[in-house]
Amino acid sequence: MKIENLFMNYLKISDPKNVEKIDYRNEINGLRAIAVLAVIFYHINPSFLSGGWLGVDIFYVISGYLITNLIISDFIEGKFSFKNFYIKRIKRILPALFFFLLITIPFSWFLLTPKAMLEYSSSIQSTLFFYSNIFFSNLDFYNAEPTKYMPLLHTWSLAIEEQFYIFYPAVIFLIYRYFQKYIFYILFLILTFSIYLNSTTADITKFYLAQYRIWELIFGALVVFTYKKINIKYSEIIGILIIFFSLIYFENTLVSLNSLEPKLLVCLGTALVINSNKKHYIFKILSNNFLKGVGLISYSAYLIHQPVIAFLNIFEQKYFYISTVYKNLIILFLVFGISGISWLFIEEPSRKNSIIKVSKILFIEFIVIYSFTILSKADNGFETLRFNHVPDIVKYYSENINILPSSFDSSDYLYSNKTCNENVGEVKYCTWFNTYSDKNIYLLGDSQTNALSVSFLYNLDKFSNTHNLNFLRGRSGRCLLSKQNDNVEFVKACDDEAYEDFINNLDTSNDIVIAFGRFDTWLSKKGQLEINCYECDYVQTFKQRLEGIAEHAKSLYIIQPIPTYSFNVSQSYLYKKETWGEPITLDLREWELRIKETDDFLKNLSNDKITIIPTVDIFCDEINYYCYASSIDTLYYSDSNHLTLEGANLVTEKLKKFINP
Repeated sequence: MKIENLFMNYLKISDPKNVEKIDYRNEINGLRAIAVLAVIFYHINPSFLSGGWLGVDIFYVISGYLITNLIISDFIEGKFSFKNFYIKRIKRILPALFFFLLITIPFSWFLLTPKAMLEYSSSIQSTLFFYSNIFFSNLDFYNAEPTKYMPLLHTWSLAIEEQFYIFYPAVIFLIYRYFQKYIFYILFLILTFSIYLNSTTADITKFYLAQYRIWELIFGALVVFTYKKINIKYSEIIGILIIFFSLIYFENTLVSLNSLEPKLLVCLGTALVINSNKKHYIFKILSNNFLKGVGLISYSAYLIHQPVIAFLNIFEQKYFYISTVYKNLIILFLVFGISGISWLFIEEPSRKNSIIKVSKILFIEFIVIYSFTILSKADNGFETLRFNHVPDIVKYYSENINILPSSFDSSDYLYSNKTCNENVGEVKYCTWFNTYSDKNIYLLGDSQTNALSVSFLYNLDKFSNTHNLNFLRGRSGRCLLSKQNDNVEFVKACDDEAYEDFINNLDTSNDIVIAFGRFDTWLSKKGQLEINCYECDYVQTFKQRLEGIAEHAKSLYIIQPIPTYSFNVSQSYLYKKETWGEPITLDLREWELRIKETDDFLKNLSNDKITIIPTVDIFCDEINYYCYASSIDTLYYSDSNHLTLEGANLVTEKLKKFINP
């Protein structure tokens, strides 16, 4: 293309009157098909298509393009109506959405635990009112159900589109009316500002929020102005290659999910395909009957795929394992079978029916769905109706895997005062005491220390009048000990400055440090991937930090990792896989093999002030080679690796025998 022609065409794009109303484009249906297939195969198994999560971004560009063309071309023809626009959106979106919510309800009744049911009910409410992206951005994923068991997790992306449809027409109307000549440039500024916002934070919550995603929809909107005006040779080939490269190349990691580059690249590829108006053989491929058919049902397929996958995962957990091949075939059969039915009997009739008829059906469905969520929350996830075969303590720990000092009445604690103004570097932590002392006990570690901190407050009696209790738990505790972090966002406690500040403030005559956590995973490949340092040896870093703490403290007590299970212990009783009163056990020899590398690591620590507290004799019968997650009447574990208060109390009692004030 000649430079002067490119410049002249560039001038034309600023005038919205040059926008042409598009006819039906089969190739866009083909792009929809690629997008939904990418998302489905990614959710079935991320190893199939590691960048399949970018299918959502393809959808956004398509939506931005189609909606903007519809609105502006109607403006030009003088026939745009807000009423008609929203009626079409209601008839397009809500019938299939409500249908899919309805059919998930019976499965939730039979498959979800009380905790999962409560989360599911809240996610239904957020989906009904178009704020599920905000709901999931505020969800504590660490303590929530795993994402592979969340039936409605995918509705976050739909919520962003719905929010876009609600506000975007009014924004375009105002711009078109008062700043018509600058509409392209204003949209470009919005896109630029949204991209800029992405650079201002590394918080993973931006993955779900509209202000960080709006640029993708605007990207599609800008193509409306460039279509047939800026032609790039072989753009459709370049675009489709970029799309497939992105879907294959980018990884399924928190860093990739939270990065701008993968989204920017796949959006560019999508825009290049849409912008091309040449009927190249790529368009013939995108318009073939298979992709056309998948594209037609792509909305319903997107809606139903996550519930099918999630409920099958839960079914396996509750009942029996399904071989991977058969499971994947079942998923594909159900997804495309149900979505085909939905398109034929829900989507298409709703588009043709009057808004009055559609609204009546939607109103009834809304009442049924919303009433279900109210009843669910009133009975704590239908707890009494569905799980009366287990005692309350099992139900409690199934809902509260991680107990914290704030989980209980502090008036029962041995330590009556608390301040949360202490800090290590810039990391704040809480200190408990009766009379503030110059002697301290520090408990450091990952989330396994949560229950232990509660147990200390109840049971560490011989220190209650002589020492302050300081808790550095979770990511901060793990960071200080190992410089490792499982979060994409930087944790300040991982910084060398925070570690140096911590050890330099320790009193070698008075301060006791206790370390506890899943050291076996810290010393595995997971630890190598999660260390906050590009050239650090993750094993040596952990070793050096432990020895450094011991050097600066009066003593360092390292609690040997507790046995871990391959399943959720409390859920085993809820699902009747185990009968309450029958202990859940693990072969001690299997655990000893898994923990051998960690035990060797701990034995090789070179500091006389380090004491290793064994845990095998706490939870295991060394004569009969069994480890216990529960006894006849006591639950020691809330899930696969977190202790209940009762389990943590056993560790505390053992610890008290070793620690000297």
